[in-house]
Amino acid sequence: MKEQSGLSPSTIYSYSGYRKQIAPYIGHIQLKRLTPVAINKAYSDMLNAGVSKAMVYQYHLFIHSMLAMAYKENLIPRNYASAAMPPKRDAREVQALSEDEINAFFTALYADSMHYMYQVLFSVMLATGCRIGEICALTWDNIDFETNRIHICRHFVSVKSGTQIVEGCKTNAGDRWLTLDDSIMEMLREYRAFYLKKAESFGSNWNYEADAVFYAEKRYGGCISPDTVRAFLNSFTQKNRLRQIHPHMFRHTAVSLQLQAGISIADAAKRAGHARPDVTLRIYSHALKKNDLHCCEAVTKAMPKKPKHDAG
Repeated sequence: MKEQSGLSPSTIYSYSGYRKQIAPYIGHIQLKRLTPVAINKAYSDMLNAGVSKAMVYQYHLFIHSMLAMAYKENLIPRNYASAAMPPKRDAREVQALSEDEINAFFTALYADSMHYMYQVLFSVMLATGCRIGEICALTWDNIDFETNRIHICRHFVSVKSGTQIVEGCKTNAGDRWLTLDDSIMEMLREYRAFYLKKAESFGSNWNYEADAVFYAEKRYGGCISPDTVRAFLNSFTQKNRLRQIHPHMFRHTAVSLQLQAGISIADAAKRAGHARPDVTLRIYSHALKKNDLHCCEAVTKAMPKKPKHDAG
């Protein structure tokens, strides 16, 4: 029923996985006996089996959603999950790269001429703070060289058959135009010339219809998969003895740097494609804590210099 109501393919895929994971804990319980006590016991059993608090909480949201449908169908008198007590998720600070780590990574990457496409890809990722699925789905008509902007309007999702590109973004606010500075746009112009030569070398086998900015050679120019980028990033950091980096850290780094530079939460949220600014505030509150000294300095600079106190 949830699938028929218009859920996204990625959510359907996630729900299918959740259903299989929680089946050993509650699958044998009749719906009318799926009381808060039974649900809480299932959560306790999950934790004892080594399931993380964060994952149990995700299962709780799934169970609550399913029981809400059962309640609407008059199969149960109320949503029992509403009275259940899932474990509180531990607040985890997002992992962002330090300036030294950014410098070390890009110094090593720019020195590796064999991976020119990845030089551009990760530069764009850091400059925009976009999700890996949004960057991998970029097409050349998403880039406006006249106004120095790119249009984020598609993304990769995980589905039962693997990954696929869908129109739109993760949230309603995700469809957005992002301005880039001259250096990144010049990089994209140079890369465009490289891309055209690469396509020409493949002749008629090249998939011009895909129009992918970041391509997979084995797919003759089709959009590169996020999994391929993750695999490259993992092998590259190991090869160069760098800190292990996952793609989302570039997004965390971009948003954190914006907030530390004094960009408003609303503007940072809009650029990141968050549905609400409070989401940005919750995730990146650590970055704002680092601004505390700057906030103090900004106010005290307006005060006249305090005279020395004569203790005598």
